[in-house]
Amino acid sequence: MLNSIGGDTDMILYYLNEIDCKHFHSTLKKSCANTVIPSYIPVVQKNCQRTFTEQERDW
Repeated sequence: MLNSIGGDTDMILYYLNEIDCKHFHSTLKKSCANTVIPSYIPVVQKNCQRTFTEQERDW
């Protein structure tokens, strides 16, 4: 994860099953969210609330 360049994951085009959804999110949390440096969490939370600029949307 240290050398990752962008990327994302989601559940789009998926027949929703509550058990699978909970497993999906708990697995992501174990592998990603819990590895974030604690002092960086406020930065991530702030950026999650930020809307995209026109330039970013056009990318």
